Amino acid sequence: MKRKCLAVGIILLFVGTCIIPAIAQDIKKPLPASRSDWLYVGGSGPGNYTRIQDAIDASSNGDTIIVYSGSYYEAINMNKQLFMRGVKLDGQDFPIINGGDDHTTVTINNDSCSFESFIVRNGPAGFLQKAIHILSDYNTIKNCTIYNTGSGVYLSSSCGNFIYDNEIKDGGARAIGLYSSCNNSIFNNNLHDHDNHEILFSDNSTNNRFYHNYVHRCTHNPAIEIEQSPFNIIEENNISGNYEGLVIKSSKNTSVLRNLFTGDGVLVSGTLEELCSNIFIDNLVDGKPLRYYLNQNGITVPADTGQVILINCSYFSIKNFNFIGAEHGIVLFSSSYNSITDNTISAGPAAIQLSQSHDNFISGNMINGGRGGIILSSSNRNIISNNTVQNQSKQPGICLSSSNNNKIIDNVVINSRIGISIESSNYNEIIRNNVTGSTWWGVRLDGSNNYVFNNVVSNCSSLGFRIAAKSTSIEQNFISKCETGIGFLYSESNNITRNVISSNNIGMSLSVCSDMNIFNNHISDNHDVGITISFSDNIVIEKNNIMRNNPNALFTIRLLALKTNKIKGNYWGLILIGLKIIPGTLNIHIYDDPFTGEEGFLALPWLYFDWHPAQEPYDIGG
Repeated sequence: MKRKCLAVGIILLFVGTCIIPAIAQDIKKPLPASRSDWLYVGGSGPGNYTRIQDAIDASSNGDTIIVYSGSYYEAINMNKQLFMRGVKLDGQDFPIINGGDDHTTVTINNDSCSFESFIVRNGPAGFLQKAIHILSDYNTIKNCTIYNTGSGVYLSSSCGNFIYDNEIKDGGARAIGLYSSCNNSIFNNNLHDHDNHEILFSDNSTNNRFYHNYVHRCTHNPAIEIEQSPFNIIEENNISGNYEGLVIKSSKNTSVLRNLFTGDGVLVSGTLEELCSNIFIDNLVDGKPLRYYLNQNGITVPADTGQVILINCSYFSIKNFNFIGAEHGIVLFSSSYNSITDNTISAGPAAIQLSQSHDNFISGNMINGGRGGIILSSSNRNIISNNTVQNQSKQPGICLSSSNNNKIIDNVVINSRIGISIESSNYNEIIRNNVTGSTWWGVRLDGSNNYVFNNVVSNCSSLGFRIAAKSTSIEQNFISKCETGIGFLYSESNNITRNVISSNNIGMSLSVCSDMNIFNNHISDNHDVGITISFSDNIVIEKNNIMRNNPNALFTIRLLALKTNKIKGNYWGLILIGLKIIPGTLNIHIYDDPFTGEEGFLALPWLYFDWHPAQEPYDIGG
């Protein structure tokens, strides 16, 4: 028995000598325990920090920082993985972080941070100011109020963030800006009263989801703008009362789903391929469906439509609609042979907008209010007739840009900034339109070979006609009660015939023009001067009635152009024997300023002559 016990003891001793070193080895290398401390700022607790940044500097990754009610005048940098939460004390609001004049109040440049329940502001609301600047991934911004800043939340190459349950308001730039940022979720936010955007997607910000937000009262630019940023989702937002609602620029595969637009709407631009890749489902504009048609033909658009957008469509009929408040009531892109007739459209940046769309018929529409009436860009051979456009505060009543061979006939444009504007457009006809009450110009012409005939333009604050054109005919128009009836600037080879220009301050002015033929016009009863010409050559003024102006004509001429202008056979309101003397100024070039490049002239009194004035007025009409 003793031998057995001795044997068992020896065996146990042997086993123990093998096990103990192994246990000792494990004890020397324990698994590290995760550290997660809580730090406190403000309040009355012992050892609480008074500055948020001091707590951040003392913290480690994974810590939680509790900030109590109070005002903290500092800019903070969350350069560790932290959970930061504001807490109300009795009767007080959430803690306020005021960055003052610092460009950024809160910077988050470490991944997986949480920033919750704060009020953030930073003084001057300029573009450089940012309330929260995120330069990292997988962060959460929740339940914050952000105001009086440039940008509220600014994401730079930042992905996988959650931004929700915040109010961002009253900023000089935008509520949220995404720059090269992807896979972010932005939801349940109240975004309002910013000058430029409520949210901007740019620089290839992709695969973001913006949903269940209230977006309203953006004052100067689109509330939501998506620029060169594909594969984003705009879903179930309430978008109302903005300068513009949603603008999509060159951003393919954008999904616009079940949004409610009130007093604004949607505008799209880009290539045909990009626009055809977008998805629009169940959106409402002013309580009626937004209809987005792709590659279809021969449809009569239903009457219960809040906004209609045609992409590569033809032979549509859009008739008898009443659009009130839609951003762009009717938008056509790459769409031809459509009829837009007898609609009533109020407010919005543009009532009817065509881009790269040809051979359409736009007639009998009533457009009142907003910032632009009928706007065409790169669109040819359209007919715009018998429309009434009034009270357009920002853009022209009717505008052609880079558009050729269109006809603008028998329209009435009242109280718009510019009545009819022809910009870089050629071979168009502007006939029998009535333009009155423009705050800038009645008719603007910039292009060549346009034909302007039998229009009535009156009561314009600046110019009745503002012309910087080439090879254009201005014929048989009636211009009255404007600051200047017709003003030519840098124009050449135009014919101005049989126009009646009366009761303006200045009848007609030409500045830096050449090869102009002013023939058989009636220029009378203008309060300051009938016709004034400066720094222009090869101007022929022949057989016009120029009378009862004060004075009838004034000239400023360069020495080298002294003999190129011709004045002959005009009727000056009285019987003249021999000649009519016209006072003027001769400018002799002296020097060029080496610093500014401006020319210096010596101005001398000079006289022009009509050597064979008419003895009685011409029968011009009017």
